[in-house]
Amino acid sequence: MTMTRRIEDLGSDLMVQLKSKASQFKMFSIATDESTDVTDIAQLLVFIRGINNSFEVTEELAAMKSIKTTTTGEDLFKEVSEIFDDLNLDWNKLTAITTDGAPSMIKEKVLESNGSPPLDIHCIIHQQNLCGKILNLDHVMKVVTKSVNLIRSYSTNHRIFKEFLLQIEAEYGDVGTTAIFDLRHEIDIFFIEKSTQLHELSNPVWLWDLAILCDLTAYVNKLNLKLQCKDKLISHVYADLCAFQTKLKLFIQQTEKGQLTHFPTCTALRTERKNDHFPSEKITKMLQLLSKSFEDRFADFHRIKNEIRLFENPFTVDVSTAPGSFSREVLTRFLCSVRFLSEFEKPWNENDNGVCKHVHL
Repeated sequence: MTMTRRIEDLGSDLMVQLKSKASQFKMFSIATDESTDVTDIAQLLVFIRGINNSFEVTEELAAMKSIKTTTTGEDLFKEVSEIFDDLNLDWNKLTAITTDGAPSMIKEKVLESNGSPPLDIHCIIHQQNLCGKILNLDHVMKVVTKSVNLIRSYSTNHRIFKEFLLQIEAEYGDVGTTAIFDLRHEIDIFFIEKSTQLHELSNPVWLWDLAILCDLTAYVNKLNLKLQCKDKLISHVYADLCAFQTKLKLFIQQTEKGQLTHFPTCTALRTERKNDHFPSEKITKMLQLLSKSFEDRFADFHRIKNEIRLFENPFTVDVSTAPGSFSREVLTRFLCSVRFLSEFEKPWNENDNGVCKHVHL
């Protein structure tokens, strides 16, 4: 009980501090995430990022709400509204919404409060993960999972396999899902000795699917890690997405010609199995599906690309393409100002508190 009271006191103090900072927000944005815990209760997380007149940024978890009934858009909006009331936030200062659901009710509330229409984008990581699922290689993952589970199911088997790898001086000292391809021969021998056999390990069609899965998921996972880096701004995220989509187009052009320059696992398998027909049509089709999925799911980013470019570097923006909420007369004078340009190009400096702060406008 003492620990509980202490934790509650800490939580209350943090909420008081956040309320104090929120009262000084000039504008702010929110990000919501809803998932179900092990007890089948929906948990709604709401994150907030705000900035005051001194350009000090506050980013915090505003609240976590348990939803024990339905999780419709109306239910989520009700919970978000209660959080706004608890923190005394002004709806008309909300400038952006990131969510994996429909933000229409929140946008309507902002407009009713005489605020400007907020930017709304879907959760980036959630969308990227959905794009990866379109590869439809579950039949490969089932065998990979089965292999790992068979080896790890009994501690004795696991120890024997590790010792087996040492005896044959294999490159890896243990087995995991990412090492299945490189260890497939060793795994096949091990299972034969255990009077078990995975026929897929000798099936050329399945092996090609495994190689394609290894190469494609490596690129998708690398993008996933990039998107999750700390302190990433929307301009950085948009640049990563555009670069990845451009990379996919390059891959499609190469695989259509049978080139595997950027697919090391497929290259290794083609070198090993020279008599096999390389399924260039299959990998090209997968790349096309992946590219189309990224185009569709991240259309809202391309829709606001002018706003992103204006935020990243206002001096490279064509005034005629600037959002209507900006005064073109003021923006034109701003872009022609040598003083503003010199201020913008100044390096990042540290203020007295050790916080990186740009000498900006």
